[in-house]
Amino acid sequence: MKQFKTILLTFLLSICIQYGFSQGYSFRVMASSGTSTANGKPLRVGSSIGSSAQIKVNPQSYLSLVHSSGGTVEIGKAGSYSASSIEQEVVKRSKQSTGGRLANYVIGELTKSGEEEINKNPYKYSKVTGSVERALVTEWAVMLPTINAPWFSFSKEYTVNWHPLIGASTYRVEVLDVYEETILDISTKDTFLLLDLQKPEVMESEVILIRVSTEDKNIAPVQFGITAMEDAQRESFEARLKEFMGTVDKEAPTTLDILNEAFFYEENMYLWDALRAYEALIEKEPDYEPFKVAYKQFLVRYKIGEYSKIENSEQ
Repeated sequence: MKQFKTILLTFLLSICIQYGFSQGYSFRVMASSGTSTANGKPLRVGSSIGSSAQIKVNPQSYLSLVHSSGGTVEIGKAGSYSASSIEQEVVKRSKQSTGGRLANYVIGELTKSGEEEINKNPYKYSKVTGSVERALVTEWAVMLPTINAPWFSFSKEYTVNWHPLIGASTYRVEVLDVYEETILDISTKDTFLLLDLQKPEVMESEVILIRVSTEDKNIAPVQFGITAMEDAQRESFEARLKEFMGTVDKEAPTTLDILNEAFFYEENMYLWDALRAYEALIEKEPDYEPFKVAYKQFLVRYKIGEYSKIENSEQ
């Protein structure tokens, strides 16, 4: 177990260093597929970009940025771009925006009528992950990240959601310890369940597994791993979280606040919390295309829910 935690901590540190949550940036990467760089360094979701950077977007790539003012830019056309020039355009459009509308600067291929075709860009999702899986009606689509490394939880309670399976009437949700001994075993006819992670029997286990199954024996159950932080790690994270939340208006968070919260949680592998932040972002701006793309890419990145349908829709 110690060796596992050491490996996991090393993995987390590399994630934090790779993404970085720094102040004084001009842009942060909101969504990215294919290959893009800033001053020769690869860009990933959450990466910060200074105003002096030179951005390069390779062919068959897509890059979406959010400016520190809240304005956004989508780049669907290969080429080199000056961050300062893009910034000037985003700021100008933000000042011209009326009625509380969010300004979005679109750089893409043009049709004969002069309208950008970036919303039909086929590379938004297809290069986010290595392979495309075909979804069947009998496949699980649970709103939890299906990644190899266990991820962390922070909130005290979580609602686990899944899409209904054809022919299933009852669902079983089990919470297991690292030795796969049952901690909780709950049956429900709903397609959601509120889990209390503060129950003593849950907190005693350093790693818990959540397994969702149905009475149909032909459908294999799905399983997700969540690990608890050691006290020192948790205290360090809580200190950084407190510092970050000090910059957020808790009563009326802006869309940029919510997006940065999603970045913050993802950088620290609190993926469930990141998912909730992305969902809050979509609830606040349900029709804003750049946020929808960022949310969908997050689902694809961690294979959440019907992620394969999102990939397939762009082929």
